[in-house]
Amino acid sequence: MKEILKNKKVVAGVMAAVVIIGATGTYAFYKTQTETVANTFKTGPIKTEIEEEFEGSVQPEATVKKTPRVKNTGSLIAFVRVRVFPSPDIVDYVGSAENNEVAEDKIGLLSGEWSDRAFNVATCQNNQYKSLLGRDENAIYGEPDSESEDKIGWIYSDGYYYFNRPIKPGESTEKLFSGVKIGKNVKDNFDVTVSQESVAASKYKAVKVYDLEKIKSEFEAAEKNQD
Repeated sequence: MKEILKNKKVVAGVMAAVVIIGATGTYAFYKTQTETVANTFKTGPIKTEIEEEFEGSVQPEATVKKTPRVKNTGSLIAFVRVRVFPSPDIVDYVGSAENNEVAEDKIGLLSGEWSDRAFNVATCQNNQYKSLLGRDENAIYGEPDSESEDKIGWIYSDGYYYFNRPIKPGESTEKLFSGVKIGKNVKDNFDVTVSQESVAASKYKAVKVYDLEKIKSEFEAAEKNQD
């Protein structure tokens, strides 16, 4: 029987200060509530968790380091998908990633590399990759891997970002994004919540990239088993 493991991490940004709130919760056959209610209903072999670095001054026109990825801490190969819940929803999904620009009253979730405190937006000659996290179902999000012939990364569909390769035990996905660019007219507090779900992928090869519909079918089958 398939199972889906879910959890989430919340980062709260306050303009003059940063509050980091870590909350995990899993549903279906493995469920752990937030740290204030730690009831385990049933454990399972699929164990994945969000890991990230977070640092920087949360203020207008700044780029804050936030690097969510999912690590497989269990014993089975797994497919992973994530969701991003900004509150309020002020994410710019269509800004100019090439110039590290977002709308003045929004935030942008960007892929790239950090050198000390300097952030360099990821670039790629292949336009299939996009460094500004968006909702284009024909794009691959994340950092382009020049050493791989396969296009490894995140693909958006139906509110989720699916990592297109199974994750082996002990391995992590690529970062969903690496920086939060804050528009100069963002004055109010905001939260960015990242949740993740995983499902067993034992019949797949961990070194291979798979079609989105095939990955989605594994989650759909697991969801049906929950009913």
